[in-house]
Amino acid sequence: MTPRQPAADSTRVHAIVPEPEFVLKATPPRLPRAALRRERLMQRWQEVRDRPLLMVVAPDGYGKSTLLLHWRRTWLEHGALVAWCTADARDDRARFRMALAHTLQHAAGRSRAEALAARHAPKPDWHCEGFTDLLAAMARVRGPLVLMIDECERLPPATVREALSYLIHNAPANVHIVLAANAPLPWAAQSDPGERALVLGADDLRLCLEDSLAILARRACERIDGDDGRRLHQACEGWPMGLQMAAAAIEQAQDSPRAVESVVWLRGPLPTRFLDALLARLPAELLEFLSRVAILDHMNGELCVAVTDNPAALALLARAMLDTPLLIVGQTKDWSCLHPLARHALLQRTARLAVGERRSLHRRASAWFAHAGRLHDAFHHAEQAGDAVAARSLYARLLWRLAAQGRLAEARETLAHLPQAEREREPQLRLIAAWLAACSDRHGDGLTQARQLLADAQLDAPARLVAALVAATAAAYGDRVGLIPALLAPWPEGSAAIENSGHAAIYANCMAIDALHRGDIARVRAIESRSPAAGHRHSSALGQAIGRVLVGLGHLWEGYPDRAEAVLRPALAQAEQAEGRRSAIASMFAAVAATALLQRNQASAALGLLAGRLDVIEATAFPDVVSCARHTLASVAIDQGDEAQAVRILDGLHDLAQARGQPRLQMHALAARIRIEALAGRVAAAAALAAELDRLAASFVASEFGSLRPQYDLLAAIAQAHVGLACGDVGLADRHLLAADAIASDLGRGRDLLIVRVLRAVVARLRGARLALRLLGEALMMAKLGGNRRLLADTHPLAEEMARELRQTSSSGRRTLPRSERGEAPEPARGQVPVSAPSLLTPAELRVLECCHRGIAIATIAAELALSEGLVQWHLAHVCAKLAVADPAAAVERARLLGLVDVGEAARRVSGQRAGAS
Repeated sequence: MTPRQPAADSTRVHAIVPEPEFVLKATPPRLPRAALRRERLMQRWQEVRDRPLLMVVAPDGYGKSTLLLHWRRTWLEHGALVAWCTADARDDRARFRMALAHTLQHAAGRSRAEALAARHAPKPDWHCEGFTDLLAAMARVRGPLVLMIDECERLPPATVREALSYLIHNAPANVHIVLAANAPLPWAAQSDPGERALVLGADDLRLCLEDSLAILARRACERIDGDDGRRLHQACEGWPMGLQMAAAAIEQAQDSPRAVESVVWLRGPLPTRFLDALLARLPAELLEFLSRVAILDHMNGELCVAVTDNPAALALLARAMLDTPLLIVGQTKDWSCLHPLARHALLQRTARLAVGERRSLHRRASAWFAHAGRLHDAFHHAEQAGDAVAARSLYARLLWRLAAQGRLAEARETLAHLPQAEREREPQLRLIAAWLAACSDRHGDGLTQARQLLADAQLDAPARLVAALVAATAAAYGDRVGLIPALLAPWPEGSAAIENSGHAAIYANCMAIDALHRGDIARVRAIESRSPAAGHRHSSALGQAIGRVLVGLGHLWEGYPDRAEAVLRPALAQAEQAEGRRSAIASMFAAVAATALLQRNQASAALGLLAGRLDVIEATAFPDVVSCARHTLASVAIDQGDEAQAVRILDGLHDLAQARGQPRLQMHALAARIRIEALAGRVAAAAALAAELDRLAASFVASEFGSLRPQYDLLAAIAQAHVGLACGDVGLADRHLLAADAIASDLGRGRDLLIVRVLRAVVARLRGARLALRLLGEALMMAKLGGNRRLLADTHPLAEEMARELRQTSSSGRRTLPRSERGEAPEPARGQVPVSAPSLLTPAELRVLECCHRGIAIATIAAELALSEGLVQWHLAHVCAKLAVADPAAAVERARLLGLVDVGEAARRVSGQRAGAS
C-alpha cells in the first residue's frame, strides 16, 4: 500500500536519494582565492570558538558568508565536523528538517542511518519530533560539530520561531551553531536565544583601512596608489562589497585616476551608488544576460542556456564570474548564484521586461527543472509563468514522489501550503490528498474522499483505478478489510490495467491484506512474490516494506516465528541504515520482528526493538502492526512482574481502537485482559470483561468488518475458556476450546492452534485424563518445529507444571525438554549488555520533565536550570505535545510507556554527560 508517481514519470523511487536542491543547500560556496583573511576576525574566532551560538547579523555585502567560510576552514583544521546549510524562503519546518538532515549527511560522508532520522517525523502535525532525532544524531558525533546556517533572514517566521528555536535551545553540548542573517530574526519572545548568543554586527565586519588597502592591492595592483586607496576606503565607509564593486569598475576602466574620481564622488545610498555604477559599466550583452538569469536561485551553464535560449549563455556566465564580484561560486558541478544584493537590483531590471518574455523565461526554467527531477523548482517557475495547469500537475507529481518514498509527513506539510480551492481543481491533487489521509489516523476521511472521486463521472479510467486503490488502502488502515474485494472487483488480478498502471504493488498489498484476514496465508506469499522487486521502475521502499511485513505476519500466524524473524531482521537492519531508527519503515519492521523475538523467548531483545518506537508505529502503521507492538510490550511487562503496566498498555490499545473505530483491536485488548484477570483468580473481573467482549460481537455484523468475524470467534472462545478454567467450570472451557480448535485450523492460525492444544491438555489434566501429558508433548513438539520458545508462558501455569512432570517421567533414553520449551527464561549470555531505549526527548526537555516529576513550581525550575520561566513553559509544551498528553504529570507516565527508563534517572544521567562534555 504505497503510492507511485504517474506512469509517465520514470523516476525510480525504491530508495530515497538526496534531492539535488538539498545537495546545493548543503554545499558551501567556494572561498575565492583572492579573499582576504582578516586577522582581526580570525582572532575573534579564537575567543568565540567554544560558544554554543554565534550570530553574524549585518546588511548584504558585509562579508558574512566569507567570514563563515574562513571560520569553517579553521574549524576543519582543528578537527571539527562542519555542516553548512543555505536557507531559503521555501524552508518550512518539514523542508528545513530535511535540509539539515542532508547537511549532516553531506558533512559526515556517512550512511543515512543517523543523518536522515529526521525524515520520518512520526506525527505530521508535530515537527519537533523529527528535530529530536536530528539532535540525537548530532550528539552521537564524536568531537565538536559546527552547524553553519547562512541567509537565515530568508527563513519563514514560523520556521525561525519553532524549528530553529527548538534546535538552538536543545542543541547537545558538542554542537556549535553559527547563524548569518542580514537582519535580526523574528524570534518568539519566550524562546529568544539572544542571551546565549554572541552577536557580531556590521561594525565588527566593517573593513579597516589596512583591510581595504590589502584588497585593492590584490585587485588593482599598482594602478591605485595609497592616497587613492584611502579615498576609496572613506567613500565605501568600510563596506566590503562596495570596495569590491569599486575595484571591479576601476579594473575595467582605461583611465584609472578618472575611474577613482568617479567612484569617490558617487552620491546616494551606500549600496545603490556602487552597484548602479558597476552595472552601468557592464557590456550590454552581459547585463541583458544577468537580468534574465536573475530569476534563478542557483545556476549552471546548461540551465542558463536553456532559460535564455541563447547558446552564448555559457560564455557569458564564465565572463560574469571572472570580471565581476556579482556571482558566488559553489563547490558542486560549477553551480553558482548571484550575490543577494546584485540579484535584487537585477530583478528590478527583469521586472521591466515584457510580461510575455518573463513568462517564457520561467516556462523554460520549469521545463528544465522538471526534466532534471527538481520538482520543487519546476513548480515554482510554472507558477511564475502563470501556467496554473502545469503547476498543479507538477505539484501532484512532487507529492506522489514524496509519498512513494515514505516521506508522508513532508508530503502532508507540503500539501498544506496549497489552498483548498487549488487542490479541488486537479484530480491528481485530490487523489494524493485522499491518499495522505488514508495512510493515517484520518483514514475515514481518506475513504470518504476516495469514494467521492469514484462517484465523479468525469474521472478518467486511470484516475478511477487510483481512487479505488486509495479507498482500499483507507479500508486496510481502518481495519475495514471487508470493503477491499468490492472496491477492487472491477480490476481482477493480472489485468493489463493493473500491470500497466504503475500501481501493481498497491494492488498486491491490498489483496494480500484481504487474503491474510481470510486465513489464506499461502496466497499472501504468492501475491507478494509477484509484486515489483527492488530496482523495478514501479517499486518503492515503502511498498516493499509493507509486503514484507505481511509475509512476516503470515509466518507468525502460522506459528513460525523463526521464519518471521528471518524475513524481517535483515530488512530492519537495512531500513535503519538507510532511513533511520525511528523511520516509519524501520518501526513497522521492528514491531513485527519484536513479536517474533518474544515468541522465541527473547523478551529483552524484543523490548529493545520497540524502545522509543511506539508513537511512530501508532501514527504510521496499519492495525496489525500496532497490535503486535502493544501485545509484545504487555507480555514483557507481565514477564517483569509489572501487571499494572501490562494492563495500562492493553487499556491504551483498547482506547486507541475505540477512538479509531477498530473493533478487532478492541477485541484483542479485551481478550488479553481477560487472560490476565483469569490467571490472577479475579473471576468477577474476568467475567465482566468477557461480557464486554460478548457485546462487541455486534460490531462484526457489518459487511466492512464481516471477514474479521472468525477471528473474533476464535479469540472470544479462548477468552471464555480462560474464564471457565478460572471459575472451575472445566466443561465450559472444554466446549469453547473445541470450537477454537476448529476455527484456528480453518484460519491457518498455527500459533493460536498451539495455544488451544496446550489449554486442552490442561483441561484433560483437570479431568484426570491419562492422555493429558501426551497431548502436551505433541503441542510442544509442534511448537519446537516453528521456533516457539515461550508457548507455556503464554497459556496457563498448570501447563508449566505438566511440562516439568513430563520431563521427570521421560525415560532415560528420551530427550529432556530444554529450558526454552519449558517456558523458562534462557540463561543470559555472558557479557550481555541490556538494550537501552533512545530518548524521545532532548536533554533539556528531560531535565525540565524531571523537575516537574519532583513537584517543583515553574519559577523554581527556571531558577534551578538557569532558564527563563517562559522558556521552561516552552519546553513543557513541546514535551506534552511530543508525548501526546495534556499535562506534565501525564507526560511522566507516557515516557515510561514509550520504553524510556525512569525519567529522573535519565535526566540526571544526561545532565552528568553534558557537564562532563562541557
